[in-house]
Amino acid sequence: MGLIVRQGISNAVVTYAGAVLGFALTIFIFPRVLETEQYGLTRLLISVSFMCTQFSTLGTKQSIIKFFPYFRDKEGNENGFLFLFMFINLAGFLVLLGVLAIFDEHILSLYADRSPLFIDYYFLLIPLTFFILFFDILSNYARTLFATVFSSFLNEILLRVTIIISLIIFAVGLVDFKEFLYLFIGGYALKLLLLIGQLISLRRFSLLPKFDFLNPELLKKISTFSAYSFLGGVTTIIVGKIDILMLSAFLSLESTAIYSIAFYVGSVIAIPSRAINKITFPVVSKAFKNADMQEVNIIYKKSSVNQLLVGSLIYIGVSANLQNLFMILPPDYRGGELVVLVIGAAFLFDMATGVNGSILLSSKYYRYNLYFNLILVVTAIAANYFLIPILGILGASIATASSILFYNSIKFFFVWRKLKLQPFTKETVYILILSAVLFGISYAVPTLQNMYVDLIIRSILIALVYSLISYSLELSEDLNRVGKKIFNKLIGKAA
Repeated sequence: MGLIVRQGISNAVVTYAGAVLGFALTIFIFPRVLETEQYGLTRLLISVSFMCTQFSTLGTKQSIIKFFPYFRDKEGNENGFLFLFMFINLAGFLVLLGVLAIFDEHILSLYADRSPLFIDYYFLLIPLTFFILFFDILSNYARTLFATVFSSFLNEILLRVTIIISLIIFAVGLVDFKEFLYLFIGGYALKLLLLIGQLISLRRFSLLPKFDFLNPELLKKISTFSAYSFLGGVTTIIVGKIDILMLSAFLSLESTAIYSIAFYVGSVIAIPSRAINKITFPVVSKAFKNADMQEVNIIYKKSSVNQLLVGSLIYIGVSANLQNLFMILPPDYRGGELVVLVIGAAFLFDMATGVNGSILLSSKYYRYNLYFNLILVVTAIAANYFLIPILGILGASIATASSILFYNSIKFFFVWRKLKLQPFTKETVYILILSAVLFGISYAVPTLQNMYVDLIIRSILIALVYSLISYSLELSEDLNRVGKKIFNKLIGKAA
């Protein structure tokens, strides 16, 4: 767990710094610079591009991590590894272009009535998908090298900085909306180029093929795993983005904008999970290769406790400040408070179940991930189809949350039954009790007149009380160790 904790903390610092920028961008800047329809368009373009990216990978995104140990020899040679996966993804991208060309009229007809602005900028999906696709592939490759922090910086901080600069340029009238979108997409191109630069500096950007290394048995393993990962990944991304796509088709880009901001606030709770998962999958995959189930069990339990402990604190802080957060927004963007609570609770459950996804994909039962995803995608599409027309953005949040709960429950019980592993300990119970008590108390605290002062004081009090109690109860060995190091450094500097 030492490597996971170190890189997890580094990633968490970068991710939280990015979250601060993202909060400023989402709450303060986007709503005051773009009209709701324009902001909704940016969310729809991103959502569709991520779906297109998932199709283009042909299932190799997870294969990069799983099979990297099979390519790297004792001398550190990678035997054409990067060339193989870059070539496969380029081929997948070209296939995607053909599919978009064939079905473009049908796709556009779905949005012509309620989201006409999307029709005008549909062509931007091609460069945006390209940049997202190859950044994802190379950042996964960087994960196999345990060099995750820089790609996190590019994705969480640099991208948001470039978007903020682009919005400022647009706000002062130096560019029109179409040119702003070019700058917006340019941020995705910049982070890809810088990641390539890092890999070159590490002498790990080799595109030389080595065909003699690719024996039929290895190719069969990669093809089989990638095929299942492709279908599983497609269903996962559909579930993750179907709410945005169906809101834009059934309601409007304005509704998409309101929902996207509320969803973003709720998804802040999942930041610790994203930081930890960047490093756990390669470690879990290596543990399975070495048949070290004790290591897998330790990672499973510690990931659950650490994620639940931090995620619960964030959920309490966000829910206690909902009124303050939405008062900051312009009136046109308000109305998503319940969406935040529903989505946040779903992500909290996802974090509590630990790295069950990494364990399932690394095990011999990885094929079952596809079957679970197929059930999930049918459930998600049906739930969104029926709930959005009735409940609007709240219906979309309930549909998405239900999908997350259902999917993680299936994975949890499957891993428990087949591998005899489960993530919960007595600390899990203590965290839930502590969180429930503080959640209730946070709503009982009187509201101050100045919402900014109230937000700051309320947040500090919640963080202090929660942290002190969890530290004294030793709910997380890893986080207590980090806390002691930080405390000792502060004392040392003060002395």
